Amino acid sequence: MKQVEVGPEGARLGYVEFDGDDPALVFLHGLGACSPIYFARTAVDPVLAGRRAIMIDFLGFGISDRPAGFGYTLEDHAASIARALDTLGLARVDMVAHSMGGSIALVLASRRPDLVGRLVLAEPNLGPSARPRVEPFTEAAFVQFGFEQALTAVGPEWGATMRLADPVALYRTELALGRGTTPMMDELLLNLAVPCALVEGALTAELAEDPSIRASGIPLRVVSAAGHCMMLDKSSGLRPRHHRGPRGPDLTTGRGDQLCAAAASVRRTARLRRSVPAARHRSTTATARSRRLQVPRIWRGCVNLKWPRGDGLTWPPATP
Repeated sequence: MKQVEVGPEGARLGYVEFDGDDPALVFLHGLGACSPIYFARTAVDPVLAGRRAIMIDFLGFGISDRPAGFGYTLEDHAASIARALDTLGLARVDMVAHSMGGSIALVLASRRPDLVGRLVLAEPNLGPSARPRVEPFTEAAFVQFGFEQALTAVGPEWGATMRLADPVALYRTELALGRGTTPMMDELLLNLAVPCALVEGALTAELAEDPSIRASGIPLRVVSAAGHCMMLDKSSGLRPRHHRGPRGPDLTTGRGDQLCAAAASVRRTARLRRSVPAARHRSTTATARSRRLQVPRIWRGCVNLKWPRGDGLTWPPATP
């Protein structure tokens, strides 16, 4: 375990790092989770042999500090991750973020695109939502009563990592997640300037019909026989794929910087053609069959694309 100071009060983010080559893979967990536990199997996949992997826990969660003076909004969390990456001398990382972590990653990538080279979002929260686990309580009442009720309600698997969270951090973070950001997370996604792709578990069944994402052309990969935590439900949920064609910019080795502008251009064109408003709910994306996008092959659990000798990539991906 390693730590990096990000403040306030000298607070330190805890993370687990596997040595390897840059660009680093940075993993961000969801609400009440812990990155080393949720992403360890993905980070040690043989396909990623030789890649540097960093699994970070947000302040207030997992192995990180719990500063009382921290606001625990999505913007606060994004700022602390930015400070950590700056301190570690990292830039244009390949970021894989799950659920709440995906929402925070969107804020980070929008505010500091110099830090995020490519982004994989696994069922991110994209809009405001009710939070009955915390909304009936004041902060003090949640700390005294609500936290234990939450641990009981979520069950032993989620509770195993949620119990590592600071009750104040969980309360403030979940309220902030319910409120969302300004602009809202779905708008940040549709205006993102870095290559991005989305993952959902087939058992979640909330993403496939989102008209905004269908129109945007953002790649979506549905992981069969998996739910919201696809990296735990199925060994191949977020497994990267061996690159079998001419060398291209995938997450196992390459960068793909030259495609950033092309991907953003495709999304801007798609947004101009949209006739429906952005949906305001936690999940997004649709199975955008028969689309052609100029984006890098990113992640098997997300997009399963082959790198051609031409100037673009073909969507849809092959069926697993």
